[in-house]
Amino acid sequence: MTTAYGVTNSTAATLKVIPSGSAYAAEILAAGTGFFWEFNETNATTAFDYVGSANGTNVSITYGNPGPQPGGFAGMDSNNLAYTFNGSSSEVRLPSSLSLNLSAFSIVAWIRSGTASPYQSIMAQGGSLWCFHLNGTAQIWS
Repeated sequence: MTTAYGVTNSTAATLKVIPSGSAYAAEILAAGTGFFWEFNETNATTAFDYVGSANGTNVSITYGNPGPQPGGFAGMDSNNLAYTFNGSSSEVRLPSSLSLNLSAFSIVAWIRSGTASPYQSIMAQGGSLWCFHLNGTAQIWS
């Protein structure tokens, strides 16, 4: 940075890129959501939280699969992508510092399951770890 007194380094700044172009994402963000994972990464080990700082760690995820798109899903991007979970070891591990009001919270997820088996979970907590996990082959769309 250059000032009237010369050149100096500034402190580090964080830049957060908010998804744009999707009417669905705009509605989610306008609702004042605390966390927003799109699961549209194509090869990263990080599932980015576009609202807070609760980035997840992808484990055994298949990337780049078609997600819900316009036509059947109004407001979605035409190039929307999804994760595929393998039904056993795939999950998105969320930070142990994830803070939810356990007496009042909502989860919205778009799921296309390859099976109709009972007792599938979308989001679960084990000890202090929260994660997205599906038992049985499925795609999760957030």
